[in-house]
Amino acid sequence: MVSRDLLRNRADTNFSSSQKRDAKRNEVSRTDFRADDPYPNFDRSSVYGTIASLIELDEANSVAATALEIAAGGRLYNVAVRDDTTVSAFIKAKTIKTKTILLPVSNLHATVADRSRVAAAEKHGAKLALNLIRYDKKVSRALEYVFGNVLIAPNKHIAKRCTDDPAVRMKCVTYEGDVYDTSAGMSGGSTPNDKVLVKVQELRRLEQELAQRRASLEEIDRQLQHSKGAVDLKKALDTKTHALTLLEKSMANSNATRVRSKLSIRPDCLTAD
Repeated sequence: MVSRDLLRNRADTNFSSSQKRDAKRNEVSRTDFRADDPYPNFDRSSVYGTIASLIELDEANSVAATALEIAAGGRLYNVAVRDDTTVSAFIKAKTIKTKTILLPVSNLHATVADRSRVAAAEKHGAKLALNLIRYDKKVSRALEYVFGNVLIAPNKHIAKRCTDDPAVRMKCVTYEGDVYDTSAGMSGGSTPNDKVLVKVQELRRLEQELAQRRASLEEIDRQLQHSKGAVDLKKALDTKTHALTLLEKSMANSNATRVRSKLSIRPDCLTAD
């Protein structure tokens, strides 16, 4: 039988996980789309989210997080939505809380670097930014729009070879955040310390963990309810059984029962008036 102490401990753990999740949310609050619905019964599923929130970055590729953030630039906080109709609804209603660029996925013109260029870059040791992330197919155009034409390289030597090679000639960002462009050479700049993409992944893991814990808690509660029901039923049955026993004793001691007993023994004594 599942104990209520176990349920209480699990509930405390869930509360702790919720606090961690909320703290992480605050750290990446900029990746939230803050807007009221543009009209009643608005289909909220037509809003997919900010580019940053749509990216899944495997731990093996987390070393490229800074480079990906620089490659995306301000587009990291653009919000992908289903179509132009959704964009128009928000513009008309003016319900968006902060200055935001909406990307209508169904109407978005996005290009991806030619395979031959990507293959040549991979020979040098660089990779297409788009190939370092995972995302839902329904938002593929938005991610292609942001990451489809930029390379990520481990170091400046590989990045320079990619920009100089006529078979590649693509913009390239190093893990350290240096940008190599075919038109302007190398440009540095302040490397972001936010680690937004890494924190988004941490938030996603916390939310998954919390969902699993919540499901586990609900199962324990269900078992407790089932156990409680069985105990209550047993108590009710015992009470009914006891009452029946008392009733039988009472009937056995009653005059009517004694007469009925005698009549069953001496049926020959029965006469009709």
